[in-house]
Amino acid sequence: MPNSTSIHSPNTAYVTIPNTAYITIPNTAYITIPNTALITIPNTSYITIPNTAYITIPNTAHIIIPNTAYITAPNTEYITIPNTAYMTITSTAHTIIPNTASITIPNTASINIPNTP
Repeated sequence: MPNSTSIHSPNTAYVTIPNTAYITIPNTAYITIPNTALITIPNTSYITIPNTAYITIPNTAHIIIPNTAYITAPNTEYITIPNTAYMTITSTAHTIIPNTASITIPNTASINIPNTP
């Protein structure tokens, strides 16, 4: 975690990253996971968040990324998932969010990206 990277997981937050999963968060990236947030990234998942990317997942947010899911979020992009948002990316799903893209998923939003979209 180079160059002032902060990861905060207060208040019964669970982060499970088994089986050769890689997370790279360089250059002042912030991840905040407060209040019973669950993140499970099993089986060769890759998450790359370079260059001032912010991810905020408050209040019982669940992110499940099984089975070779790739998320690439470069260059000052923001992902905000407040208030019981669910994101499921299964079976070789690819999500690319380049160049100041903003994703806001408030208030019980559900995103499902199955099977090579």
